[in-house]
Amino acid sequence: MSSDKLKKHAGEKIVWKNNSFFKEVEEVLHQGKKVKIAVRGSSMNPVLREGDVVVLETEKLPIKKDIVLAKYEGSYILHRIVGITANYFFLAGDGNKLQVERVKKSQVLAVVAEAFRGEESLALRVMGTNIQQFKQCLLRFFWYIIYSIKKRFL
Repeated sequence: MSSDKLKKHAGEKIVWKNNSFFKEVEEVLHQGKKVKIAVRGSSMNPVLREGDVVVLETEKLPIKKDIVLAKYEGSYILHRIVGITANYFFLAGDGNKLQVERVKKSQVLAVVAEAFRGEESLALRVMGTNIQQFKQCLLRFFWYIIYSIKKRFL
């Protein structure tokens, strides 16, 4: 489906296979346009949840702690940059800091510029003092443990 066809369906819910969908997203991003997509999955909990909407853009250069859309092992992921080297970004979901993906810088397609849960704008950056960041990290860790237990036994 071309970007012109997407305009005709603006506001409608369309179900697509991931790879086909993200190829269209890539095409629109390459035109320098912003793209809104709904979040799927739980890897970015508690910051982003299933159904939240993110706005992707290509104008901003990715930096540490940004959330980015990247190609990874034949698929697409929306994760936070947790490390940077000369040629690679290291990405992890906020809900699972134990699994880190290494992607070439050229595999990062866009940066999340904004996010919404309904009408509410979401804070995307991890901010605060080192103590506050440590608390956030602990909360994410415990959230992940509880989520894992819940998923396994319920």
